[in-house]
Amino acid sequence: MLSPDRDLDKTRLALEEWLADRMPDADGVTVSTLEVPGGTGFSNETLLFDVSYRDRDDGDESVRSLVGRLQTPEATVFPDLDVTKQARVMQAIADHSDVPVPEVLWVEEDSGVLGTPFFVMEKVEGAIPSDVPSYNEVGFVADMDAPARRKLWESAIDKMARVHQVDWRAAGLSFLDESQHGAPGLDQHLSYLRRYYEWAVGDHPFPVAERAWRWIEANRPSEEPPVGLCWGDARLSNMIFSGSECVSVLDWEMVLLGAPERDLAWWLYFDRFSAEGYGVPRLEGLPDREESIDHYEARLGRAMRDLEYYEVVAGFYFVVIMVRVGWSLRRMGLLPDADPSGEDFEYANPSGVLLETVLDERGA
Repeated sequence: MLSPDRDLDKTRLALEEWLADRMPDADGVTVSTLEVPGGTGFSNETLLFDVSYRDRDDGDESVRSLVGRLQTPEATVFPDLDVTKQARVMQAIADHSDVPVPEVLWVEEDSGVLGTPFFVMEKVEGAIPSDVPSYNEVGFVADMDAPARRKLWESAIDKMARVHQVDWRAAGLSFLDESQHGAPGLDQHLSYLRRYYEWAVGDHPFPVAERAWRWIEANRPSEEPPVGLCWGDARLSNMIFSGSECVSVLDWEMVLLGAPERDLAWWLYFDRFSAEGYGVPRLEGLPDREESIDHYEARLGRAMRDLEYYEVVAGFYFVVIMVRVGWSLRRMGLLPDADPSGEDFEYANPSGVLLETVLDERGA
């Protein structure tokens, strides 16, 4: 999403000056293209740009394709987003694991350059599964044959399992431990979710979320799986593919310390939403829920526990995120006042319908 106040021409000039300082061996640094990718999310600003320059030693001309992730000037989807934290996480993962992530080149904490903190990373070539509309409907995944889709799905799950095998302490990721909110894992995550919910909805009651929260509190597992690094927004549309091979894991703004079950449940929940939420069937060849769990367990090396619980947690989190996405859309003038039921989109959209279905299945 592009900030409504951002002037791309001024941004281009500011980037050129900033990059020239960070590329001391280059002359004639020029941002030759600058664009906002379509279909990007609401929690960060994303800029795609090519940098043209001449090597100071040999005079060779080069072009480098880069991506900028900018913190939104005001809280939109999340109240406490920090793009510099995302950059630190990606750098640590690159240095201490074989999880494929884009190379972070520079981090800028000074808001004076572009009006907000940001980081710049290498652009990874490849294709990203469609988010809106669903990859089950359009795009390169829909165009694949069934065997290729299965290979793609399994490659994606393999990379997710690698995330959960990262030794977060050895990787220097202890700063993710927000001990003021409890022990790493469910204590911290549920504390965060409750605070996030209260911030997101304010004084507007949200019955399906309250119903889910009651179930979450009443059914919390007596024992928690081992805590590790969680990607946070674990879904197919946050990966880049070359053919059927996942070549990059993207979007770390929701990173946390927790059980791998948390990420797998989020993955399964979003897979379900990508079909049911859009009213379309899943594509032939994509492994079903049980096959996906079996494949993941084989890669991680242990059985999953309490996945149905973590799926409700995922559903709760998702509907609250959609409140803030709806708020952002309304702020941009992209939503009518209310849907035919008389309720605003923020509280009446397919994410809530799916959560109602899941709660009914749980007998909540």
